[in-house]
Amino acid sequence: MARPGGGRLSAVVVAAMLLSAGADGINCPGDPNWHIFKDHCYLWSSTFTATWEKALNVCRAYRGTELLYLDTIEEKDWFTREAAGVYWTGLNDRAAESDFHWTTNNPLNVALIPYFRKDLQRGDLKDCVQLDTKSGLLTDIQC
Repeated sequence: MARPGGGRLSAVVVAAMLLSAGADGINCPGDPNWHIFKDHCYLWSSTFTATWEKALNVCRAYRGTELLYLDTIEEKDWFTREAAGVYWTGLNDRAAESDFHWTTNNPLNVALIPYFRKDLQRGDLKDCVQLDTKSGLLTDIQC
């Protein structure tokens, strides 16, 4: 796994998308590697590494899913307990500097702001956000 600034991180290969409603309200694929939290299905890999753009493209090509996005602190805390590593998220400010939105076009929930660290070191643009499950922090880095 490359370090921050190197452009490669463990990627959430498929993450955080409600696939379809079933009798129980959620219907994730039957594969045991899928995890359910509330109304979202998750699949992640700590061995798949890619740039943010490639990780996003892999997710979208696989069942039309997205990179990890978080609606609540509870969801962030669940994911950091379940997964280990550093993962790309769909949070980014590629459209407008310092205006962070998920790839789903949703803005960052204000409740998550205390867990977000904008990296101002070295002065270069950092448009994509990683989640470190050890610290529980979202940090912007180069895509």
